[in-house]
Amino acid sequence: MANPTRFPSGISTYKTNQVLNTFPNVPGPGQSSAMTLEMSPYLASQYTVTATTATVTAGTGTPGTGFNGGITSLAVTTASGGKAALVANGNVATGQFVQFLPGNQTWVNFQVAHNSTFLTDVTTVARYGLFDAADPTGTVTNGVYLEKVAAAGGACNLVIKNTGLTGSTVTTTINNILDLARPSGIYNDTSSTVGTLTTAGSSNKYTSVVVATAGAGYAQAPLVRALGSSGSSPFAQLYCQVANGSLQAPYIAHVGGTGYTTFTNEVNHWLDIALYYNGKGTLFVGVNGRLVATVGLGITALAAGGTATSGNSFFTTNASMTTSIAPVLPAPGSFENIMPMVALAPGLGYALNTNTTNIMFVDQFQYGTEYN
Repeated sequence: MANPTRFPSGISTYKTNQVLNTFPNVPGPGQSSAMTLEMSPYLASQYTVTATTATVTAGTGTPGTGFNGGITSLAVTTASGGKAALVANGNVATGQFVQFLPGNQTWVNFQVAHNSTFLTDVTTVARYGLFDAADPTGTVTNGVYLEKVAAAGGACNLVIKNTGLTGSTVTTTINNILDLARPSGIYNDTSSTVGTLTTAGSSNKYTSVVVATAGAGYAQAPLVRALGSSGSSPFAQLYCQVANGSLQAPYIAHVGGTGYTTFTNEVNHWLDIALYYNGKGTLFVGVNGRLVATVGLGITALAAGGTATSGNSFFTTNASMTTSIAPVLPAPGSFENIMPMVALAPGLGYALNTNTTNIMFVDQFQYGTEYN
């Protein structure tokens, strides 16, 4: 009898050319992975939920947010001081969560969409990544995350914070790593544009939908929201397939209840925002599966505590790691020279919002790590 096949590195279902191509959908020995697929269903008990003058709820069944498999919406409801966030439950204070450790891989990925006002609002700060705080929109002293900063529109910076080595927070930043406002997610990608659909109705129902502008750069079918006013439950649901990165073949997936007096819609693209540490000194940043930045295997110097205003391939300098902390020092230029040295929790959220129409949608929430 033949010996059974073993999978010591786990089993991944991602394509080999994607940033998360080693993510263990089925973990091997010495690996741990957790995944909330499609928010189906959204279980608030799995997260630490921040909702200050905001709502964090399952999106399906609410006006305009129906999506196959379910989604969760984070909506701030007060113009000043509101915030909304989700962080996976875990005890970061005692190390019971994800931690960057040499020789051990770490993965985190979020599939998110945003409405149009969110992407153009220069007063909103949003974050996606790994944090030492239960509220990622507040003070973070250790973390690795993408941040949409005020006055930047949809552009996001990579932020690396480490307080473990010196007792004071060292913040290292790389500007303009990705762009939430483009369907491709790639910063300065002028070939990627947002598409639009035209919808119409009669007898208080949606009756037609066509592609108005096809757009470009879509990685998957977008979230299409039926935003007509005064509709009644069950609400109308719209859907649109994507071909060659552009909108094609839209549908009225559910005609819905009656009562609609207008028949508008909005197309919101999904983005997969991913961080991957290979356990060998390099951090990889990806969007929609495509690599957009590396730290530790690069060509441009990145000083600990410094800010890079351009580039996407870096090696670290001015690190404070010593042999008393690590008898076997990381290689020169390694991400390990500036990475946080505490347990971190995966999360996302936004704050400092002055536009009460802003909404963040979440479809997937994934993370994994090794401990061998």
